[in-house]
Amino acid sequence: MENTTPKPIQQQLYTRERRGIFRSTEGFDTIGRSKGLDHSFIKKTLHPFCAYDAPAELLARGEKDTAVYPDALHLYHTDNDQTVIGRSVYQSADFTGLRSAFFTHNYVIPRERSEDVVTDYASWLHADFVETYDIEQGVDLPELNTIPSKGVRRPVDASSVLASLNIDEKMFKQLLFAVMAATTVKKKVYIALDVPAEQISTYAKQLLEVLYGSMPYAFRKLLGFLTYANEPQSKKGIHVMFVERGSLRPGDRNVEKDFAFDLVAKRVANVDVDPSKQAYLDFAWSNLGRPDRAEHFYQFAEQMLADMDMMRSTSVSSYNELSVFYQIEEGNETLFDDNKTTVLRGILDYMTTPEAISSKVRLNDIFLARFDQEFDLIKQGHIPELAIVEVFKDYYRICGKSNEGKIVTYLMVAISHALSAKRKEVVASFYKVIESNPRLSKAFFDMVLSSGFAKQLFEPYILEKFTVAPKTKDVMQLVGVWGKNHPTVTRNAYFVDLAKAQLLAKLRKESDPVRAVNGLLEQQVKLERDWEMKQPGAGATMPDFALMDQLAYAANLFLLTEIDLDKLTKDQLLNIQFLKERKEVKLWAAKFDARIKSQAAVMLAAYAWFTDDQPDENLFNGLSPMELDRVQQLGCQWLQEHIEPEQFSRLALAFYQGGQAGINYSGLLNFVRRHAKDQEVIYQFIQWSAGEQMFAGERGLVPAYAAAIISYFKNHDRDAFKKKDMVKKYFHAAKPKLKPVYTKVETELSTPFVKFIRRNRRQLMRTIVFAGFFLVVVVGGLFGLQAMGVFDKEPEKIVEVTPTPPVVATPEVIKDEIVVYAEPVTSTEGKVEGSKLVFLIRDPGTCKAFDASSITLESTAGEEPITPTGLKPEAKCEAVVAPDTDDKNKDKTDSSDVSGEGTTTLDGADASTKDETTSNGSGDTSKEDQLEVKGSEGTGKTDEVAGTATEDTSKKDGTTVKGTVGEAVGTESDPTSKEVGKTDDVTGTEGTSNAVDGTTGTGTPAPTKPILNLAEYKNSITVVLSDLMMDTLVDRVIMVGTQSIRLIEKPML
Repeated sequence: MENTTPKPIQQQLYTRERRGIFRSTEGFDTIGRSKGLDHSFIKKTLHPFCAYDAPAELLARGEKDTAVYPDALHLYHTDNDQTVIGRSVYQSADFTGLRSAFFTHNYVIPRERSEDVVTDYASWLHADFVETYDIEQGVDLPELNTIPSKGVRRPVDASSVLASLNIDEKMFKQLLFAVMAATTVKKKVYIALDVPAEQISTYAKQLLEVLYGSMPYAFRKLLGFLTYANEPQSKKGIHVMFVERGSLRPGDRNVEKDFAFDLVAKRVANVDVDPSKQAYLDFAWSNLGRPDRAEHFYQFAEQMLADMDMMRSTSVSSYNELSVFYQIEEGNETLFDDNKTTVLRGILDYMTTPEAISSKVRLNDIFLARFDQEFDLIKQGHIPELAIVEVFKDYYRICGKSNEGKIVTYLMVAISHALSAKRKEVVASFYKVIESNPRLSKAFFDMVLSSGFAKQLFEPYILEKFTVAPKTKDVMQLVGVWGKNHPTVTRNAYFVDLAKAQLLAKLRKESDPVRAVNGLLEQQVKLERDWEMKQPGAGATMPDFALMDQLAYAANLFLLTEIDLDKLTKDQLLNIQFLKERKEVKLWAAKFDARIKSQAAVMLAAYAWFTDDQPDENLFNGLSPMELDRVQQLGCQWLQEHIEPEQFSRLALAFYQGGQAGINYSGLLNFVRRHAKDQEVIYQFIQWSAGEQMFAGERGLVPAYAAAIISYFKNHDRDAFKKKDMVKKYFHAAKPKLKPVYTKVETELSTPFVKFIRRNRRQLMRTIVFAGFFLVVVVGGLFGLQAMGVFDKEPEKIVEVTPTPPVVATPEVIKDEIVVYAEPVTSTEGKVEGSKLVFLIRDPGTCKAFDASSITLESTAGEEPITPTGLKPEAKCEAVVAPDTDDKNKDKTDSSDVSGEGTTTLDGADASTKDETTSNGSGDTSKEDQLEVKGSEGTGKTDEVAGTATEDTSKKDGTTVKGTVGEAVGTESDPTSKEVGKTDDVTGTEGTSNAVDGTTGTGTPAPTKPILNLAEYKNSITVVLSDLMMDTLVDRVIMVGTQSIRLIEKPML
């Protein structure tokens, strides 16, 4: 059974005697003590307080009456929470009768009874102490159950005490604040009362009784005091010390940092407090004559602080707040009206501890009463302050579940009033408050969506949330959060439509929309999994997963219908997920208009081109000419940075022209030349191509391709056979089908003399033999005739003139689908202001589909390309009449065909020649002679394989156009071709030098202008180049997309 008997109170006596407990000789020592006191405790804790210094005022006048000297009552708390209360009194003579002494009597109160001072402070202040003791009675003192008292006495009248000491309201508040503060800080309070020395202790006890009655319990438990000391001195555990008047000297370094109250001089030092801002000081002053009210408050404060830490319990600010709450509870509403936020926030601070709702019912009731008052105000149209709304939100977090309906309704009404007043910033701040508490947000919007206020309170809010979301992932995350927290919103038509619209709006601003869509699809999976993990309660609604599917569909539809393919990289296209399902995409695209169908066809073809392991021309099946061109433009754009062996097979498809047209070999080689990192890549490509069906048949390379290779080396790599390492690696080790071409190239790159020797090796041998034989005969004959004297006669001169037959050059007949000429643009005053391009087009359908708004002027002289902007083409196209299929295939002339060369099918066989007047050679040649020319050997002409070296318009950007405006240009020729007697640009032949008389040398026709039948070109498109003069067009190639157009001299009308 637990012992409930409290521990007894111990006693100790101290004075000057013949001997003591701790010494055997005379002197000051403990002469009596209770057995419960430890000797070390007596020496270390009690002896330092056993002292007395007589007042200087009494000593100065030689006062002999012991009773006149003030006693020194002290109270302090030890480190082990015991309380010591004792008294020291003056003795005019000790046991010898020769000297003065003092006598100290201490009571040591155990820790379990230390808190008795809270209520028994008055009796302790007036405890009864002994003044003498005879050690001969023994050193053991009895243990006590209570502190002896002088008897029942009436409480002091606080007002009378303060008045007698000349302490007014301000000084009282300063003194009370200083005493309360001193218990928790390292400052002391020194008080010099304006009373005679003999009355110091008496008035000190009365003032202490008033101060104890004005302090909350927590401070009473800590306060230590000494009612008399002749000088200020710092003692451990003593917070308030009353000193003799005149001892508080200004400038005294011993007390310069402490609280000092010199009532004689009316001086207060170091008390930096404004009493008007300390609500508790006002409250305490008002309670001086109302002790019962004060005690009720202290009990209220103890209850409110019971579960809080010591620092909070001993803070003056805590009692400032609690005194306000207490007075509001009493009915003082002015204190609330003047400080609404402070009061409500203060109450919440005390209700944050566990079980606060049950233990602090009075505070909760005060708060809810104030909430009801605020609710009544907003019902009258008042818009609350943001701070007030935040307090109610925090109250909901702490203990508002039971008042959820009232709080949510309060917020709905407050926001409605703010919307009506058009105070958008207030509305936004209220919504932020709601968002900051997920539970409150769910409760609020669930009520809004189910109570018919969605249009007013939900739709503007969610529109703003979607609008400020920066990216698509943020829109998707917003849908996920709302779908999880408010499942019904996934079935709200406004929310669904808004989510899709905002998703598309964000996608249009994404720098990489493909990545954004793919991220969105991954995010969809995670959010749906998050929705599935939610465990709904009984009767709860699950989100509608169809919303996620709709968003994914909208994102994919954006990629299909709105993405700009010209700005799309290869990696982006290959990362479009739905392109993996070719059949489904075709069925999907079939639901849309022709533009979307075309877009889908282009995307699928490009995707297959760059994902198939062995792509071939079949992937272009079903594409219109414009779609094919668009796909190949994308391919060229993606491949130009990656000309490497792994991409050679894909590269060839970029110059596939469809049907009988085959491959645009010249354009292909030019593309490789322009974008390859070095010439070795070109040799690697040629080496690779010799084994591919697109470039070689059973008997050798396709003639047009062979001609393109020869043209490349003649025009761009004349030193190829001078590079020994390349010759050994590529030319000597060439595949069998390629060796004849390299042999021809080596011959063409040789000097004219070497070419002549190689070309006429047999004839030269015969001629040399014949000439040798003839020389022998002639020399022998001459010697014989000389011997006969024939040379002595002068022979008759006979001059025979053989006229040189005129050589008539056959002009080229232009059969291109599209040609273009340029002419200057002049003002009304005749000033040249620019130039314009006029495109002549054979077929009206081609005219209507031709897009001349994007033109590039590429340079053959190595200059930067020019891309005019803001072009506004003026088209004059005839009505389109659908021709017969057979006739169409028969009459179609592909502008990408090389004039005179012919084209080939993919199996390597020769294609039929479109116009035999432009070909010098036969399309059917033997393997050995297919690279030879069928022309006359004596004229010095060198025709190219299967026709002339002239390259007509190239479909891709490989063709180089040289010459000035007005010349019939379209070939890649030697830079010296403009001089008569050298390689002719049009016919591709090499002639002899001019005759002396200025006529064209034998076998060399004069350059002629191509012939254009204007009757076949009834469609035209005019493009004005306002910023470009005619000279700017010199050495320029007219490119429309990847298609190069022949630039001719303006035809005569």
